[in-house]
Amino acid sequence: MIAILACLTAISVSCNSDDPVISKGTEVYSSELVIKWLDIQARMLRVPLPADIKSQASDRAQAYSGIALYEAVLNGMPTHHTLQGQLTDFPAMPLIESGQLYHWAASGNAALAEINRKLFPGASAANKASIDSLEIALHASFASDEDAAVLQRSADFGKAVATKVFEWALTDGSANTNPPYVPSGTPGTWVSTPT
Repeated sequence: MIAILACLTAISVSCNSDDPVISKGTEVYSSELVIKWLDIQARMLRVPLPADIKSQASDRAQAYSGIALYEAVLNGMPTHHTLQGQLTDFPAMPLIESGQLYHWAASGNAALAEINRKLFPGASAANKASIDSLEIALHASFASDEDAAVLQRSADFGKAVATKVFEWALTDGSANTNPPYVPSGTPGTWVSTPT
C-alpha cells in the first residue's frame, strides 16, 4: 500500500488553453499519507478489540483499504489496470469526469477515511474523531496544490470508490459465523474433557 501512495502526484494544467485538461500521474507524492492511515488502523486494532471487530479485522481492513486506495488513485497511474476481472466478483468502479482535473492524494485520502469509517463502525469516539481529524488535516494540506473544486471532486471520487469497495467487501463471508459444535456422541468422535 505504501508503494501505491508513494506514486501519488501533484496535478497541473498545460498553459496552452487548446491542450486537454490532464491530471498528472501519481509518482511524486510522499507515502506519508498511507503511513498516517496505517497508524490510525493500528490504533483501532489494539487489544481489546471493539465488540464488532473480529480477530481477522486487521488483515481484512488492510486488504480492503489497499484496494480502495489503489482504485481511488488508479487513474493517475496510466500503466496500471483496475482490479475488476482479477478479484472474484469485483464490481466496476465509479468513473472520473472526463476533462476534469483530479488531485490523486485528495482522492486517496478520502478513500482511506471512508473505508475506515465503514470497516470500523463500532470504533471508539476517540478513534472516530481521529479518522475525521486526519482526513480534514490532510485535505487542508492539499489546499496549496489545487483549488477547492478540484479537491472536492477528488475527495468525492475517493469516497465513491471506497463505498463501492465496501459494498463488495460485504459479500466476502466474513460476517458468517460457524454454528457451535455439538458432539454427536458417536464412539470415536470428540467429546468434551470432563473438568
